[in-house]
Amino acid sequence: MNKLFLIVLVFSLFGVSPAIAAEQCPAINCDCASLPNQNWVSTCRAHEIRIKTACVANSNTPKDYCAIHGLNAKPLPLAMKLSSSAFDASLDTEALKEKISSLYWAIESNTTKALEGVESKRYGRSLKILKLIDSNVDTVFELEQQLTSAFSERKDKKKARAAWKKYARDTNEFAINLKSFGTAIYAKIASAESSKQKKIFSVLSQKTLRMAGKGFEHSGYAFGKTRKHKQSARTWSLAADIAKNLAVINKELGANKNNVRYAEFQAAARLHRASYHWAVNENTKDSLAVLKDSQSYLGHEAQKNLDALLRTESERENADEGILTRR
Repeated sequence: MNKLFLIVLVFSLFGVSPAIAAEQCPAINCDCASLPNQNWVSTCRAHEIRIKTACVANSNTPKDYCAIHGLNAKPLPLAMKLSSSAFDASLDTEALKEKISSLYWAIESNTTKALEGVESKRYGRSLKILKLIDSNVDTVFELEQQLTSAFSERKDKKKARAAWKKYARDTNEFAINLKSFGTAIYAKIASAESSKQKKIFSVLSQKTLRMAGKGFEHSGYAFGKTRKHKQSARTWSLAADIAKNLAVINKELGANKNNVRYAEFQAAARLHRASYHWAVNENTKDSLAVLKDSQSYLGHEAQKNLDALLRTESERENADEGILTRR
């Protein structure tokens, strides 16, 4: 029985043909073919089939996210936005580099100002500054994509890689600062003087932590572009930690269940990206450990789907170790 027949059979069991799902649900593409090995590909495709089928039944509107996924998958509950800008041959790369540098400076400076605003109880000012920081975080990542794309289009991959290497470090630095800031604000909730102040601290801390998580995503993406897969995996795990914390915070504060679930799905997606980079780096044990961690943040069907992969990959890893230790 060939692979194509199996895929057709599975779609048929779900009551929809592959052609219909592909044509009617273009919003879903988990980029399964780019995954590290066939076991991952099969697990990804099984989940993709299920969520595409649900999408078709839901008037062609996705109801779920990709679980294990390739780098170009959609939809994903990630904060980063990949650029869709067309290449501009007239782009002044030196001017763009200067603009990016100024944005990093603005993010650092404004983070300090936002912290000062909280300490002086000028909470409205701090929120305005945080919104500006958030905008700058998005803009700097967009410009970095434009710059590195320009280098690549001009066949200067060395410059593109050097730029991503620098921006990976710079972004990781401000993400760490935002995480510390957000954690410090959250700690103030316990000693808040009123329910209003408690709400203020909740809003400010979650806003700041979300930006930190997005920064770690950007940094993890940038490390991946330089093929620093170990650093990328670790950074994506830091992003996942932020999402885990946000899920806990939302539960503690009695937030809408949808907010909690989104944070959990985001944690899982970030862990899957970390697992991908560990796998590419041939750190199988780390990859499987991160995948196992992700399970509790997934829906029931995705958890079962992942179980099979974890079992298969663990068996393969044990077999490989047996070969190495056998005398």
